[in-house]
Amino acid sequence: MQHFVLEFSSLNGILDDSYALDATGSGFAVAAVGFNTRVQGIRYQTGDDQIDGPGDITIDGLPDGIPDTDSQLWDNLVTPNFGADTTAGGYKIQISSTTTAPVVVAAPPGGFCTLTDTDFTSFTNGAQTHTMTFDEVGIIDLEAVLLDLANAPADYLSSNTQLTGHVRDVGRFYPATFELSAGAILSRIQAASTPTMMCIDPISAFTYMGEEFQVSALLEAQNALGVRTRNYVGGAGATDFAKLEAANLPEGSFFIFEELVGVDNDLSTRRAFGTSDPDISWPGAAIAESNLGIGLLGGNLVFNRQADGSEDGPYITLSIGLTTSDSDGAVLELDIDLDEIGPLADDVALVATETFRYGRLMIDNAFGPETEDLAIPFRIEYWNGSDWATNTLDSCTILTYDASEDDATLRSAFYVDDSWEGVLDGDSDGQDDGETVIENAAVIADSNIIISISGGLTGESSGVDANLDNVDDDRPLITSAPGEGFEGSVLVEFNLFDPDLPYPLDFLSYDWRSTVEIDVLDEIEDGSYVNNPRGQINFGSYRGHDRVINWQEIYIGPTP
Repeated sequence: MQHFVLEFSSLNGILDDSYALDATGSGFAVAAVGFNTRVQGIRYQTGDDQIDGPGDITIDGLPDGIPDTDSQLWDNLVTPNFGADTTAGGYKIQISSTTTAPVVVAAPPGGFCTLTDTDFTSFTNGAQTHTMTFDEVGIIDLEAVLLDLANAPADYLSSNTQLTGHVRDVGRFYPATFELSAGAILSRIQAASTPTMMCIDPISAFTYMGEEFQVSALLEAQNALGVRTRNYVGGAGATDFAKLEAANLPEGSFFIFEELVGVDNDLSTRRAFGTSDPDISWPGAAIAESNLGIGLLGGNLVFNRQADGSEDGPYITLSIGLTTSDSDGAVLELDIDLDEIGPLADDVALVATETFRYGRLMIDNAFGPETEDLAIPFRIEYWNGSDWATNTLDSCTILTYDASEDDATLRSAFYVDDSWEGVLDGDSDGQDDGETVIENAAVIADSNIIISISGGLTGESSGVDANLDNVDDDRPLITSAPGEGFEGSVLVEFNLFDPDLPYPLDFLSYDWRSTVEIDVLDEIEDGSYVNNPRGQINFGSYRGHDRVINWQEIYIGPTP
């Protein structure tokens, strides 16, 4: 006998393919889960020991009697008497491993790996099979050597030959589970992080229904013993051993639910992806050891309004959950049972919780003398469960007036056609008496106006100049005075769906009126919650629209 041959199968007895050249190879065994290993002595075969290259070792010009590297020995005849001789109690075969892929920079020589049950000591018909485990991800080479019981090389039957065996590219080993940690929510992600501007308070305590929020978490790849697998690294193609990716995070893998006593209130049908679909990134093989095997989950979700658009909530604490697995079947560990009925089993892993409010933007009616500029005030309300209230927690909604738009009717704030009453001039180009123009100076200067809601309102109350332009960002929009004697009213509208806004504000629309308008002054609700807000602007003592319930002019005489 001149060599050993090693064969492998999964623990369940299925002859899985145990060969993987790189990360694209099929999965063989779960890290730290046993796989069967068979070691047997084989006979020498001249075809395995050729003189065909400068590296081959010869003795007096003849083959050295040791099979060449990478020779295939699986078809050699078995030596059935190996292990049956009188010295068998004094030797053993020991297996060792070397990780060949991935090549991790921070790994010690031989790679991150622990191979268990490596000694083979009892042979029947020249062979022994028992279970071994490898606790890491990747591909390994295995080496078998004959040793004495003191782990020194054994001289088998005084042959003066070191008996060895090896097999290359055993794998691919993959993780058993993922553990979620450091889950977090960034509320109102678009409002809080819009480039080139800053809301007054980017730290929000809630998110509006229909608005994007960001989820993030860390996912640690673990073996069957719950230990981090540091070889679960990202890469490209042949080096990509991390198989949990965006394709494993469809919308259905995220849950939004209200935890209750008994069956939880599952609201996942109102979930949608935002502008940044959830994805997960894994560190590459050159990252520090402490970060290996830990992926970063991130992306935007939306908790929509009810299907009919009507108000509900507020939801003080809704849970965001996740369930997923990678392409090898390694699953995320779960910790919440949604139905709490038999059979008891957890359904999702909790990421974090968030507060959601149903909101709407309003333009308050405004009036004043025709000789002074008039402020157009904005207010945001939320449904508190029984009524509407100013959303004092909102100091981050950004309203942009795109004054640079050539066509006034295409600007985010505009006067509604056919709503002019009195003697106001509806041309609004700022060139003639009787005209009123929204932010006329900005229109002339071709400069957009950016304001931010403060405490649910506009009104120059915050004293904060987030854009460093020496103007309080929560001021209202200003419309110019039409001039003495030009009295009247007009409706002003803010287009929440304006494509030129930094991000859509459609989550603040409401059922203000019919979507098919016969008379712009009639506001008849029709169950469609996609209307822009409108308010009435009144100059002078003109009676105006019937929405003004009470209007009293008080004369204040000169101070004596």
